[in-house]
Amino acid sequence: MRKELDYGELATTSTPPRERAALFVLVADENRPFRAALVGALRVRGCLVVEACDGAQLLEKLALALDGESSWPEVVVLNLHLRYLSGLNLLSVLWELPEHPATLLVTRLEDHTIDSAAARFGAARVFHEPIVLDELVEAVMASARSKQAARSAQLAGPS
Repeated sequence: MRKELDYGELATTSTPPRERAALFVLVADENRPFRAALVGALRVRGCLVVEACDGAQLLEKLALALDGESSWPEVVVLNLHLRYLSGLNLLSVLWELPEHPATLLVTRLEDHTIDSAAARFGAARVFHEPIVLDELVEAVMASARSKQAARSAQLAGPS
């Protein structure tokens, strides 16, 4: 039986990231307790995590990365319902970039037509609330491993 997520309990647990994180994740969600819980769980796993509280802030973080002023995220976790730009709009922006990060979408809607729309724009997976935090964290880690393996294979070239 899965334990329901208590955002407040996890949000108060602060574990600093390791000095050298193996994975860079960008989390965009307006729900501060959920965002804090997810960020904390990812940091425990050794991830370097940057947060955005709305669509505009996410675009700012991506622009800094495109300009070389910060690292490019390997994984982006974003909520469908963000101020200024929706998750689907942001997915379409990410999809147009030459190197797009693995993207996971979170939504409170039970409308599964969102899943097919998100898949068209390259979302690795859509999570419908209530979210099981461990499943989301595992999906982030799996998406990152897949992205890293693809990048390594591309760098190695044909054998």
